Amino acid sequence: MVYFSLNIWVSFLFVLGLLIEQHGFPYLRTMVSLLIIFFLTGFSISTVIFPKHNELSKIERVVLSFGLSIVALPFFIYLTDKFNILPINEKSIILQSFLLIWLPVVINLIRFRKNIVITPLKLKTIKKYIATNKLFVWILLLYFLVLFVPTLLYKYIPSADPYVFLIGTERIIQMGDYSLASIFSNIYNYRTFFTNLTAAIALLGNVDPYYIFKYLLVLLPAIIVVPFYYLAKRISNNKNVIFVTTVSALAVPTFIIDSWIVRPQTILFLMPIILLLYGLSLEKKSLKLLVTTILISILLVKYHEVSLIFLIIGLILVLFLLKENIKKNKLGAFYLSILIIMAIYPYIREFGYFDVIVDAFVNLKKNLIFRLWFLSGYKNVDGAYISMDAVGAIKYYLVGIGPFFIALTVLGFLSIKKTSIVIIKPVLIPYFISALVFFTIAEVFPRLGLGFLPERALPFLMLSIIPFTPNILFIITKKWRGLNKNNFFLFTITVGLAISFIITYNIVATHQGWSSTKEVEAALWIKSNLPEKSIIVTQPANYPMVAYYAESYQAIAPKFLFDPNISSVEKYNLTKEVAKTAYPQGLLEFIKNNLTDKIKKCLQTKLLTAENNDNSYLTRNCDESSLSDNLKKIKKVEGLNLKIPENTYILYSHDKFIYRYAISKEWQESNFYEGDLSGFDDTTYFQKIYDNGPVKIWKVLN
Repeated sequence: MVYFSLNIWVSFLFVLGLLIEQHGFPYLRTMVSLLIIFFLTGFSISTVIFPKHNELSKIERVVLSFGLSIVALPFFIYLTDKFNILPINEKSIILQSFLLIWLPVVINLIRFRKNIVITPLKLKTIKKYIATNKLFVWILLLYFLVLFVPTLLYKYIPSADPYVFLIGTERIIQMGDYSLASIFSNIYNYRTFFTNLTAAIALLGNVDPYYIFKYLLVLLPAIIVVPFYYLAKRISNNKNVIFVTTVSALAVPTFIIDSWIVRPQTILFLMPIILLLYGLSLEKKSLKLLVTTILISILLVKYHEVSLIFLIIGLILVLFLLKENIKKNKLGAFYLSILIIMAIYPYIREFGYFDVIVDAFVNLKKNLIFRLWFLSGYKNVDGAYISMDAVGAIKYYLVGIGPFFIALTVLGFLSIKKTSIVIIKPVLIPYFISALVFFTIAEVFPRLGLGFLPERALPFLMLSIIPFTPNILFIITKKWRGLNKNNFFLFTITVGLAISFIITYNIVATHQGWSSTKEVEAALWIKSNLPEKSIIVTQPANYPMVAYYAESYQAIAPKFLFDPNISSVEKYNLTKEVAKTAYPQGLLEFIKNNLTDKIKKCLQTKLLTAENNDNSYLTRNCDESSLSDNLKKIKKVEGLNLKIPENTYILYSHDKFIYRYAISKEWQESNFYEGDLSGFDDTTYFQKIYDNGPVKIWKVLN
């Protein structure tokens, strides 16, 4: 029996936490809950898959436990909610958590009933590891400090995305049902695991969801210290090299920026852990570990579809692991390749990537114009234009890669010799493949006109390259012997980090434009003085202010509302029409109409499919289950008997344009920069009820 006592101790501490929480000390329950969610569930499962001590080293089991934990409980919640087995509430989350902890124990008791060994939890072992790895502890604390400080510098949660999932988490907790919560928030049905995770933390640990997004999950990306430190120690004995390698992720501004903005993409920073597990499976030639990691990658897709890349890497590595058998049995290898394609295909189709790829290659002749300067007028898959001059391009790469790695790469190329032989260890092969994939997305595809997200691929490219830092430093110091001093390593990383932090701080300041102090002040006034759940017609970027702080319904104002050529009566009628889509009844009507349109289009497209073998995205979504889901949502909403808000208000904020983000022309247009407000002075239709300078609110008179 493997580490049986750990399950006993954690269970005991959780129960103790429940008891002392009633006496005003909730922190023990919170800390134990985090241990359960992020480590113990996966650890217990790992003892079933790898029951023997010698199958994995302690650090390897820790890495696997974290990878399994991040998908285990959200997957359980997803299944019990989808099939209406259990609601999402405190009792059900506690039950599911303890099932995941103790079910593997029961399985192992049955399997090894004749040879049970209860290994006691030795605190001395933990103390000994900390004593011999003080550098690891200091680096981990440094990551915590760097990731946590911005939460203190900025009063609110930066950017809009976290508020979407924060509101979604609160709705899940209130309603106990994901599909119902998705109607009353903007959470996506295909990224369910993230809000399941945040709801589990809130319910199991009794934590306010706001603190999860503001503080707790900001620290989650620090887990990459484990694989980087482990790999650096295996490659080099030099403490400075280990320090530089492990800390170097902090020299990538986009990594820090995206870590501060908590959303499903935050989970993608577990990539180094997934790649390490893949590497270990190659090194150990363990098909069992490889398959386990592939299963983790499949479930990670429910966090974010970019995890498909991890899945593809894993399936490629199956070929690496079975290469000897492939040489002997080429027909079997062909069938295996077909199975791999079939495994990936449904996911690619679900997220529409297949259409993007097919369209790109159909138009390849037109798109195949090699553009060295693709950053000028490039449009990514999100529809955002990236248009930069030479100075803008330099900033783009400074932010995406960081000055430290730019300098290191240049020095590396200058130092390499023709006689240099590069040998990639098996454990690093997944990182190499990942680097090639993300380099292709970031630098090759955009030049061929393929509309992916090059700017978002850069941090993952850098995380794939970091494990090779010891090799690069070795080449540099071998060529430039005068630099081979301890101070060189510390100096370069310090300068690189300092410059990267300055860049990062400036970028984060741009995201603060989402919710200013004056805007939050106005939102709190709405919450205190206007009827509950009022309808606020406003700029698109005011979602955090209206939906979270004001706890009201947002209706996105059309551009014409702030057009000087539109009369007051037209503004009035337009506002009333837009307001109908804001409250749940409006959403319900929208779903009904959308469902009716879908049925009509599905009938048409099925006829087209039969005649023309059409393979469009709409055809693939004409299945009965998607229509059934919409019908279920309608019934759930109708059963709530929601009250329709009686009053509508218009809100305009000038603070949308006071931060650096406002220099973007697209941002200005989407948020009605210099919009005409004079039409709202007509007291026949509107009444100004609030004005704190930058934020103005009018009541639409009935």
